[in-house]
Amino acid sequence: MSEQTKNIETEFSRLETLKVIISGGGTGGHIYPAIAIANSLKEMVPSADILFVGAQGRMEMEKVPEAGYKIKGLWISGFQRSLSLKNLLFPIKLLYSMYAAKKIVTEFNPDIVVGVGGYASGPTLKAAQQNNIPTIIQEQNSYAGVTNKLLAEKVTSVCVAYEGMEKYFAEDKIIFTGNPVRKDILNLQGKREEAAKFFKLDPNKRTILVIGGSQGARTINESIDEGFDKLIYKGIQLIWQTGKTYYPIAKKTDFRHQTSLVRIYEFIKQMDLAYSMADVVVSRAGALSISELCLVRKPIILVPSPNVAEDHQTKNAQALVEKGAAIIVRDHEAYGKLVIKAMELLNDEELKTKLITNIGSLGRPNAAYDIAIQVLKSAGKFHLAKPVAAFENIQPAVVENIQSTITTQSEKTEELKTPQPVKTKKAESKTGTGSQIENKEFTGQEKFSHVYLIGIGGIGMSALARYFKGVGYEVAGYDKTSTDLTKALEDEGIAVHYDDNVKMVPTEFKVKDDTLIVYTPAIPDNMWELNYFRHNGFNVVKRSQVLGVLSKGKYTIAIAGTHGKTTTSTMVAHLLQSAGRTNSAFLGGISANYKSNIIIGSNDGAMVVEADEYDRSFLTLEPDIAIITSTDADHLDIYENHAAVIDAFKQFVGKIKKGGTLICKAGLNLKPKQGVKLLDYGTPESKCRAENIRIENGLFTFDYVSPTASIPNLELKVPGFHNVENAVAAITVALHQQVKPEQIVEGIKTFAGVKRRFEYIVKTDKLVYIDDYAHHPAELEALLTSAKALYPDRKVTVVFQPHLFSRTKDFAKEFGTSLSIADEVFLLDIYPAREAPIPGVTSELILESVKAASKRLCSKANLINILSDIETDVLITAGAGDIDKFVEPIKELLLKKLTVNS
Repeated sequence: MSEQTKNIETEFSRLETLKVIISGGGTGGHIYPAIAIANSLKEMVPSADILFVGAQGRMEMEKVPEAGYKIKGLWISGFQRSLSLKNLLFPIKLLYSMYAAKKIVTEFNPDIVVGVGGYASGPTLKAAQQNNIPTIIQEQNSYAGVTNKLLAEKVTSVCVAYEGMEKYFAEDKIIFTGNPVRKDILNLQGKREEAAKFFKLDPNKRTILVIGGSQGARTINESIDEGFDKLIYKGIQLIWQTGKTYYPIAKKTDFRHQTSLVRIYEFIKQMDLAYSMADVVVSRAGALSISELCLVRKPIILVPSPNVAEDHQTKNAQALVEKGAAIIVRDHEAYGKLVIKAMELLNDEELKTKLITNIGSLGRPNAAYDIAIQVLKSAGKFHLAKPVAAFENIQPAVVENIQSTITTQSEKTEELKTPQPVKTKKAESKTGTGSQIENKEFTGQEKFSHVYLIGIGGIGMSALARYFKGVGYEVAGYDKTSTDLTKALEDEGIAVHYDDNVKMVPTEFKVKDDTLIVYTPAIPDNMWELNYFRHNGFNVVKRSQVLGVLSKGKYTIAIAGTHGKTTTSTMVAHLLQSAGRTNSAFLGGISANYKSNIIIGSNDGAMVVEADEYDRSFLTLEPDIAIITSTDADHLDIYENHAAVIDAFKQFVGKIKKGGTLICKAGLNLKPKQGVKLLDYGTPESKCRAENIRIENGLFTFDYVSPTASIPNLELKVPGFHNVENAVAAITVALHQQVKPEQIVEGIKTFAGVKRRFEYIVKTDKLVYIDDYAHHPAELEALLTSAKALYPDRKVTVVFQPHLFSRTKDFAKEFGTSLSIADEVFLLDIYPAREAPIPGVTSELILESVKAASKRLCSKANLINILSDIETDVLITAGAGDIDKFVEPIKELLLKKLTVNS
C-alpha cells in the first residue's frame, strides 16, 4: 500500500462519523425519551450528527431545539377515530409527508433511523426502510400502536418497556430496555429540604403532587378543583401542574382560598424537586410518566386518559396494578373520588410502603444508554464509541454491555484500540460484598497532593477528610445527601457535591497521579463516580485501608464492638487529652467536648481509633491496646450469621501486637494470643469494674475498682448504666497510659458525651427530650432502660426509625421487645441507606412485637402534626437514618408548648 493511500485512508477514518435520524413527538411522552436517547448517543460518540424529524405545529418543534438539536417538520397529523372533517385532509397530509420524509432521508443519508412514536414516525421510518437503512422502534407503551405494528416487520429491533410484547412484535426483535427518562430524577435522596425551599412549602407536612402530563389533563384538574376544600381543611400541601389551558381556572380557585399550602404551575421544569417533595403522586398513565414514577419510587394513583390510541394508558396502568405497584382511578370515576382516594393513601402507611417497594423493582435507570447501544450495534458503528473509561455518566451495568460489544466489534475491526476490561473477582460469600473490581494495593508510600472521598458525609469518612485537610492536603468529596456534617465540611473549605456525576468532581482531582480516592464500603458497586475512578486507573482504596496505614508505626488504641464503641473511644480520647497527652483520635461521632470527630495530635502521640466491624474493616488495624465492648449479631447483610460476627472479632483480637492488652467485656469468650494481657470488665466479678453505682443529683455516680487502682465517687454526666460500663473500659486504658487518678476524676466529670448519644435536647422539670443514635435492639434496650431509671415515674415516649431492611428483617422481634420498655411507641418507615427494599419487610414487622401500652406507625410527613396533638413527658427520638433532621423542628415544637402551658 502506497504512503498516499495510507494517508487517504487515515483522513477518511477521521471523517467517519455517526448519522442518526430520530423521528416522532407530539407529546412529552415521545419527545423527552427521544432527547434522552440523543444525549446518550452524543456522550458515546461526541461527533455524532443527529437530526430530528417531527410534526409541524407540535411541541417537538419547540422542545428539540431547546435541547440543542436540529429538527425538520412534516405536515402530518393523526387520523381521528371519530367522524371529523379533519380526516378529509389526512390522505393529502400523509402523501405529502411520505414525499417530504423520503427527501429528508435521502439528503441526510443517515446510518440508522429511530422511531419513538408520534405522527412523524411512520413516514420517516417507512422512507428509511425503502432505502434499506436500518431502523429501530422505541415502543413506550404496554400496547403497541397501529403504526409501530405495521413498521415492525422490517425494523432491525424493537426496544420495549413492558413485558409480554411478543403478541405485537417478533420475539427475536424485542429488546427489553425500559423507557429513557431525564437524568435529574435518578437521585432524589436528601432533596426534600431543597424542594421545600424551592416550592416554599413545609418539608414536614404531607404533600400531594398532581401531574397531568405535559399538556395537562382536564379530568384530573377538575377533580382536584372539586376536592380543593378537603385538602386545605386537612392541611395537606399540593403541588399542581395544570397545563396551559386549566391554569387560569386553578389560580382562581387558589386565590379564593388565599392559602400557603398550594403551588400551581402550567408546567414544572424542576421535576426532581417536585418528586422529592411528594408523598403521593397523582398522574396520567403515559409511558414516560410511568417510567419516571418507577424510578422515583413514590406511591402513585393513576388516572388513565380514555382519549388515547388503543386506550393504551389504561393498559399501562393495569400492568402496574397487577404487580401491586399502583392504584388506578378510572377517568369517569375521578370527579368526587380522586381527592378522597389520594387522602386515604396519604394516611395508609402500610399501603404506601407496599406500593413503593413494588414500583421500585420496575425501574430501568439505564434505558437511554441501553437503547443507544442498540442504535450503534444496528448501525454497525460501535467502533466509534469512546473507550469505556471515558464515560463519565454511565452506570456499571451499561459498561459491561459496552465492553462486551467492544470486544465483539474489535474482532472485526483491527484498527480499534480499547482498554481491556478491569479484572473482577468474586468475593467470598461470607464478606457479602459481591463482585468488585480489585483495588490497587495502598502502602502509604505513594505521593499524593489531593484526596477525594466518596461517601464523605459518613461519620468515619468525614473524620478522614478533616484529618487530610488538617495536615495540608487538598480535599473534596461526594455524598448523596446534604447534612449538617457535610455543611460543616464545606464551611471548613472542603468541596462537597451531592449528585453522582463525574463532571461535578473538581478538575484538579481528576489527575490520577496526584489524587488518592477513598471510599466507604457502604457505597454500592454500581456507583458511577467510583467506577469512573477505577476504570481510569486511579489509586482507589477503602477507608479502612487508609486507617490501617495511618496507624502503622503509631501506638494504637482501638475500640471495637457492635455497640458502645463510639462513646468509649470518645471517652478514651478525652481522658488522654484532658491529661495533657498529644494523642490523635478518629471517632465515630461528634465529641461534645471538641465539636469534631477528629483530634490531630503530635507525630509521636498515640492514636485512638474507633474500629468498625462492618465489612471486617477493623482487620486492617494492629493495635497495642484493644477494647471490645460487645459482639452481638449485627450486619447480617455482610456476615452470614452471628457465628461469623464472633469469628471476625476473634480475628481482630489476633491482630493485637505482642506485649499489648485486650480490655474485653466479660462473657464474650475472646482469648488473646500468648503475650497479650487480658483484662475483663462489666460484671461485679470482673477484674475492672464499677461498684456502688447510684444516681445522685441526676448524675450516674460510681467507684472504679481494678487490680492496680481504686477511684471513688466518679461523676458521669452522660446517663446510663451502659455508659458506666463504657467509662470503666476507658478508665482502664487511661490508667494503662499512666494518667493519674485525680486527672481521671476530672476527665470523667468534664466528659460531655457524643452528639446523638443520649443527647439532651430539652431538659426541664416539666419536659425532657433526648436524641440518640440507637439502631440495634441492644442499644435501644440500654437507652430505654437508662431513661426509665432516670425518670421512673414519668411516661417515656419513643419515636424510632428502623435502619436497613435487612436489619429489620433479622431483628424485628428483638426490636419489638426492646421498644416495649417504653410507654408509647411511634415507628417511622425504614430508612433504606444503601439497600433496596425487601418485599414484605416494613416497620409493621416490628410493631407486631411491641407490647407497649400505646403504639402506632407514623410517616415522617405526619410526625410533627402527631407530636403536636399528644402530651409528652419524656420524649426520645432514636435511629441511625435521617431522623436527626427532625431534632430542631421537634425542639421548636416542644419549647412552644412549654411557653403556651406556662
